[in-house]
Amino acid sequence: MNRCLAVIALSAMLAGCSGTAIAPPAVDSSSLQAASFSRSHEAARALSKCPANPNGSGILPDGDFSRAVDTGHHYTTFYKGQGFAPSWRVVKRTSDFLGSQWWPVGFCIVDLDGINVGGIGHSGFRTIPGTMYTVTFMLSGNSDCPPTVKTMIVTAAHQSGKFTWNVANGNDAQHDKFGAESWSFVAAGHVSTLEFLSEDPRGNRGCGAVVGFIAVAPS
Repeated sequence: MNRCLAVIALSAMLAGCSGTAIAPPAVDSSSLQAASFSRSHEAARALSKCPANPNGSGILPDGDFSRAVDTGHHYTTFYKGQGFAPSWRVVKRTSDFLGSQWWPVGFCIVDLDGINVGGIGHSGFRTIPGTMYTVTFMLSGNSDCPPTVKTMIVTAAHQSGKFTWNVANGNDAQHDKFGAESWSFVAAGHVSTLEFLSEDPRGNRGCGAVVGFIAVAPS
């Protein structure tokens, strides 16, 4: 006897004889939630990185700090020896790493003066001895406290250049006032390091030169 004629249950008859789709096997909801959380977590991590420089950073890895976590409306003070981005560390006392929204700037920046006069350094990048390279960066200053004129030096291959920024009359990072600066050096080895060091008075606290979007390219 054809089992489709057997009176077993209406649902069974429909499933076996009328072509109605059979429901898929049950799925562990906890697995779905875990997968969803993993995707969401990865998306959040991707969104939390600092904005990249649209012009790139040349041969300087992470010159725009885009491999670092963007703290948004917050900043963090780092001490000498601590890294604030994969290729960057503080090399002099303390410096502040500022999220892209701490001021209306739109990219992550560093105030070279943390709770005292500080500076940052890059771990190193490949160069050709005897070749000239140009360092470019965005420069401004923090006007929350003295001095009015912020002073810093950039160094590489035992060479240095001095820069100043006057924050008077709102010419500061708080008002998104930045200038594009450049400086060149001749590589002495196959690997060069780069440092930005505050030269503000030693007693200055937390208001130094502000730098960001750093790049290096052969001249």
